Amino acid sequence: FDQAVKLCPKDPTAYFIRGTHRIRRGEWDLVKTDLEAAIENGMDVAAEFEARVGVPLPSDIAELLNLTEGKE
Repeated sequence: FDQAVKLCPKDPTAYFIRGTHRIRRGEWDLVKTDLEAAIENGMDVAAEFEARVGVPLPSDIAELLNLTEGKE
């Protein structure tokens, strides 16, 4: 995944996939960095997560990315 990001630094999918794999390892600082990069490159991370994984983005990850501001 590191190589994919190096080869395609503007591809939000590369960051998204690397970030979601880092979730499993509990590497929260790196998860945040990757998913924020995916957002900066145009991806709706919450929608992509639900489409790929089949469940809504967990609230703790949404909070980590500040996607819950103003939402209840």
